[in-house]
Amino acid sequence: MIRLLPNEMKRIAALILILVLIITAAGCGNRTPVAPYASDFPTDAPIITEAAASSSPTEPTKTEEPTPAPTEDPYAALPEEYRELGDFAKSCVLKAMKKMGSIIRHISSYPIGVGGSSLPYETADRFAELTEDERALYGKLCESAKDFSAIVFEYEDGEAVNRVLEAIHIDHPETEIYFTVKNIEDASYRTVIFAPGGRYLRQAEDIDEVKAQVEAFEAVAGYVVGCIPDDFSAIDKYRAIACYVSSNTTYLTMRNEEMPPYATDAYGAVVNGYSICQGYSFGFEYLCRTAGLACRRLTNGETGEEMHYWNEVTLKGGTYYVDVTWSDGSSSYLSRDWFDWFLFTADAYHVSDDGTRTTGPEFRKESWK
Repeated sequence: MIRLLPNEMKRIAALILILVLIITAAGCGNRTPVAPYASDFPTDAPIITEAAASSSPTEPTKTEEPTPAPTEDPYAALPEEYRELGDFAKSCVLKAMKKMGSIIRHISSYPIGVGGSSLPYETADRFAELTEDERALYGKLCESAKDFSAIVFEYEDGEAVNRVLEAIHIDHPETEIYFTVKNIEDASYRTVIFAPGGRYLRQAEDIDEVKAQVEAFEAVAGYVVGCIPDDFSAIDKYRAIACYVSSNTTYLTMRNEEMPPYATDAYGAVVNGYSICQGYSFGFEYLCRTAGLACRRLTNGETGEEMHYWNEVTLKGGTYYVDVTWSDGSSSYLSRDWFDWFLFTADAYHVSDDGTRTTGPEFRKESWK
């Protein structure tokens, strides 16, 4: 047995302590650090992963703009042949579509199958009635109307100028809504291109506006007539046109103001929506002419206390009067009263200044609706 001296024991203890310190220090380099509690992070601090910390910075991701939803075509319901029109004409045709849709459905549900067939519209050739000089003026004025360009001209016979203008309006009825002639002084005249929807018969500053309104007028007339079924009876064809004029037009009451042109021509009844009796009558006649249905405008002229306009239509059974102004004033075309002034025979209130009277027998309308 080996016996250690006190000094040797001290040296051994010191060596053991040094070894313990060396081993402890070496172990500290491999110790995994303890993660802090989650509560030690601020709540809005971004969490950075080890991969993110070691990667190189990148451009921020751009937020793509949302693709706008395609705008719905407001004219999608229009028939293809009307899609190339200007916006004003297309909007007017859309309004006519809604009205005619209701009218055609109503007449189809309650048809009037009596009265025989209609006669065709007889186109007047007023040009043939003019003198050679008047025909030359007719051609010049027609060119002005067709080109929408105002001209100044000299002509000695003022009555002849009026005859020529009237002939143009009858032979080319669409010109009546935007074209006239004005006497400047003595034998000087100028043609006037006015806006159909304007308030005065004066030269329009914006000719494109005039063209747009004329385009709308012809397009609406073509649509109204074109959507009337071929198998409708003659009476129901007249009825469809009268219903459209009645539903589209409000009687215009003026006080101390100059009457706008649309109130006295076909534009007011076909497009604008406001007319007096003259406009109702001209609008109905224009649509009948477009449809090839016999029709003419009548007036009491000087024979009555107050001038009034209405129409005469022709069936194979004879002639009848149609007064859309009075029908519209009576009630809606859905009412029985509306028929009082549709296809009626001559009475004391409708005495034409040309002396003609109706020739057809009176209809029994008890079942009409």
